[in-house]
Amino acid sequence: MNKSTAGSARLRAQLTDIGFVAPLVILERIAQLCMAGGHPSARDRKELARMSSEKLVAGWQSWMAMSQRTLELNMAAASAGFAFWMPWTFTAPPPPTLQDSFVELATVGTEPYRRAVLENRRRLKRRSRT
Repeated sequence: MNKSTAGSARLRAQLTDIGFVAPLVILERIAQLCMAGGHPSARDRKELARMSSEKLVAGWQSWMAMSQRTLELNMAAASAGFAFWMPWTFTAPPPPTLQDSFVELATVGTEPYRRAVLENRRRLKRRSRT
């Protein structure tokens, strides 16, 4: 499996996880809110607050991961440019293709959301049992 195929498979797996698990998390939270009715408990209010704050955290983590990876890709491209123009001074591996770069950025950008969704599912599943 080449690099492009492996990266695409990882991104596809992340998006599949999010696509299957996120609706279950939404369903669990809606059921919890419906059961609370007009008077949510402190536990329910904490869950409501958590719903919005976790999205902000995942958004910042995603932004930071993509920024860091963009910087790394730019440095690889600059090194490749120096190695092309001054091969006697610089040696650098070839930079990733444009397609690989986009897949890598999407993969590192999606991972924080995937982690949050899977953690919510585990937590809400434990909570519904108690």
